[in-house]
Amino acid sequence: MKKKITAIAIVLIGLTALSASAQDVETGVKGGVNFSNFIQDDIDDQNMRVGWHVGFYSKMEFAKQLFIMPELAFSTKGTNIEYSAFGASGESKLNLYYIDLPVMVGVELTDFLDIYAGPYLSYLIDSNVKTTGDFGEDDTEIDRDNLESFDYGLAGGVGFNFDHVTIGARYNYGLAQIARSDAADFLLEDSRNSVGQIYLTYRLSR
Repeated sequence: MKKKITAIAIVLIGLTALSASAQDVETGVKGGVNFSNFIQDDIDDQNMRVGWHVGFYSKMEFAKQLFIMPELAFSTKGTNIEYSAFGASGESKLNLYYIDLPVMVGVELTDFLDIYAGPYLSYLIDSNVKTTGDFGEDDTEIDRDNLESFDYGLAGGVGFNFDHVTIGARYNYGLAQIARSDAADFLLEDSRNSVGQIYLTYRLSR
């Protein structure tokens, strides 16, 4: 686990260092909607949780039509679990709150359209389970020792540029297991984060 995190961190640092030779630098803010879930062997949106993300980005052109785009964002992830037993029903929402550091490498296909992909590294800052239904409501904090502090994976997406604004879509595919303790592993098994995003950026400077 630590070796994989170190490898991802080295890649992120290397890509960011490469951007030091950027010919054109754009900075701004971004935010949008997250559609998160847990995945194991395949992707299933049956228990999708709707959340959000907000942060900052920098888009740096280091060659003609090529750019590096590091970001720093607060992002909500997790999953929903619906239950039905003995005539009662309800929903449990597992909420995970991360600080995300993705570094995307992209191509400006046209002035209007960008495509990109790259690694991301995330740090878990909080987590809880909120339950509502016929058995009542409950809000329980999760012991941090039960979950891995770091998440990492691969991401890719597209951006549509309109002057100072970009509208885009991205998918984040987690490679790290979420569970850390034996108890969490029993419930979550080898689940990983899966997050689709729709976002908007606003350029502040260039």
